[in-house]
Amino acid sequence: MCDINVFSSFKNVRETNKTEFRTMKTQQYSPYTVGINGVITLSVIGDGLEGGPQERYLKSQGYSTSGIANQTLRHSGFIPAQEGQEIDVVILPWSMFSDEERTVKNIREKAKELGLVEPPHGVAGLIREELTNKHLEEMKLWQIVVMSKPLKGHNGNMRALSLSRWNDAQELVARTINPDELIPDDSNANSGYAFIVPCRKE
Repeated sequence: MCDINVFSSFKNVRETNKTEFRTMKTQQYSPYTVGINGVITLSVIGDGLEGGPQERYLKSQGYSTSGIANQTLRHSGFIPAQEGQEIDVVILPWSMFSDEERTVKNIREKAKELGLVEPPHGVAGLIREELTNKHLEEMKLWQIVVMSKPLKGHNGNMRALSLSRWNDAQELVARTINPDELIPDDSNANSGYAFIVPCRKE
């Protein structure tokens, strides 16, 4: 099972919303919850897909993937999300960090302090399916960088998959996340950084 720890209250709220939605079909249901300090939580279910099949599946469902995202999805180091596993995602908003602090290294250290870990790369596509551009707009985020283990691109830069609403497409892109650089590389504000709650054996 996954130990949500300090985020358990957010998860309880989300589960309550799901229950109410099942019994009140007219109620609008949000797949995510916003909690303390703007921290966002949601759950996804692993599909077990490698990057190439996940790319093809996303496109078949009407999602857009950039050329660099396609390279990242097809990378030999891509780790899929375990099929059937419920994964608790925690998104740290950009507002938790000052402009000078918003480096990959500092964001990862903050996540570690909170007991969070790197998601498998396959979580990025799952979050893209769960969250629309409208949801990102509600969150006041332009993109969500999924903080998996970085994968090296053809130019030597380390990359991470990201959800973007920079255009009208429901898009999956890839961002440069070299350790000491500010992220994202084209804007320092209005981004979220996605980690997951570690799972432990019963």
